[in-house]
Amino acid sequence: FRSRQIAPAHTGKTNGMRSKSSDTTCVPLCSLHHSEMDGRLSTKITTKAAFAEKYGLDLAAEAAKHYEAYRKEIA
Repeated sequence: FRSRQIAPAHTGKTNGMRSKSSDTTCVPLCSLHHSEMDGRLSTKITTKAAFAEKYGLDLAAEAAKHYEAYRKEIA
């Protein structure tokens, strides 16, 4: 059994200068799936769009849902 920590994964577009997209575009992913989504594993997944298609996700909608929950939590 291997433990996997959950961390925020940025799903939005970057400005191309090695910066992350806005925190409003985050979804919670375990380290394995975060690496897969970012194309760091030796799989056929090389883009966020391919990751979303593989798992049947709408990353923008998921990020919006989690950001809204966060806003309610801190209000």
